[in-house]
Amino acid sequence: MSLFFSRVSPVRLAGLLSVSMWMILLADCQSVSIAQTPGQLNQTADAGDDATAALPEFQPTLPDGMKADQQLQAIRSVLGNLEEERFFKPSVVSPFVFKLEPLSKLENGGQRQRLDVWFVAHGKLDDIEEKKMMDDLTGPEAKKTPGLPEVARALTEEEMKARDLKFGDQPDGSGRSYGIMGANILDKAFVTGITSSRYRKTDDSIELFLRMSPSLFDDPDFPARWHSISKADDGTFQLGKANPYTDLAALIKVTKLAGAEDGLFVEVHVVYAEPFGWFEGRNLLRSKLPPVLQDSVRKFRRKLAQ
Repeated sequence: MSLFFSRVSPVRLAGLLSVSMWMILLADCQSVSIAQTPGQLNQTADAGDDATAALPEFQPTLPDGMKADQQLQAIRSVLGNLEEERFFKPSVVSPFVFKLEPLSKLENGGQRQRLDVWFVAHGKLDDIEEKKMMDDLTGPEAKKTPGLPEVARALTEEEMKARDLKFGDQPDGSGRSYGIMGANILDKAFVTGITSSRYRKTDDSIELFLRMSPSLFDDPDFPARWHSISKADDGTFQLGKANPYTDLAALIKVTKLAGAEDGLFVEVHVVYAEPFGWFEGRNLLRSKLPPVLQDSVRKFRRKLAQ
């Protein structure tokens, strides 16, 4: 387990991270899905299509209902040696906390990883739109790459009905939708599949949960797969054979800090599979992620302060 501290500011959840895993997997599905039924998000259920599917456990650092002293104690548990004053300082360049750690080995090599990011931003919770939160936190839209398919988009109403998926906004303001992911990971691997998500917004927090949809892993049109990427002589990229890819889930939560005017605590938790074939054992994300996250955090803080 390793902690990384960097000076940064939040992001604008829109694009994909062609340089970072979670930004690629999350941002490249910008039109992906927001879904939930009213009430507390159930971390043991899928975002709608697989109510009994097993999920990684995502427990937010700041559950709703905490008092100021309880929030501070919980935040201290992730700060390590970082000074509280620096972490809470209302500045675009205040530090954030980043943790990337392996969880388990995969059968065919590689490993299952967990990424956690925590930072403080300042602004109004009401200025954050639930349906655009993913876009605000993942940065600008990814650039098009010659030779790679452009598949990232929301499923159409017809496509959702054909798959018997429940979708649409609910009277309480929550909703459910589905999207197609097309993520270029460091020009090494390309991940596709259908994702589902849900959100919940209260007076004190916004919570968004996203995952690769289990019931659609083998969808005939958009199966959950990863392909190796190679570069042709003319400079374009080509995809290798399709390999199953089914392990991706993320939780993003923004919580008001009790007793701190306009203070917001942002936490991002991602669990994903990193097959050996992606980087052949090299830990590229550990070096690539910090500057990408830093840029995202700063953009998010600036946008919220406008």
